[in-house]
Amino acid sequence: PDLRTRAIRGVVQRVGSADRAAFLVRLARLMRAVVQVSIVLTFLHACAGELLPLPVRQGSVLYQNWPLQQVALLIALSSLIVLLGCSGGGCIPNWMPNASWTLAALNVLPVLATLLATGFDAA
Repeated sequence: PDLRTRAIRGVVQRVGSADRAAFLVRLARLMRAVVQVSIVLTFLHACAGELLPLPVRQGSVLYQNWPLQQVALLIALSSLIVLLGCSGGGCIPNWMPNASWTLAALNVLPVLATLLATGFDAA
């Protein structure tokens, strides 16, 4: 190809990669927003389950088997927080290279302990 054709292809490739990069940035922002909303909704559900009077909670279909739901909500919240932190959601500073592993360990190990204790208690 001649020089003009190569120049046009170069511009098209640069514009295409810039469009893809902008799309990926928008997609990452959208996914972080979805994770943040999921954290808020899960936390509100857990608070409602804890703060509702016992007769209301026992009569509600949504809050049946509340002890098991507590463990599931704790697992969901911990996982979402780790996901948000590892995806650049502002939870981990750049100067801490091992912070994502620390965040995961601090969130996952208590959940595993709770899950094991609940599993043995139920049996």
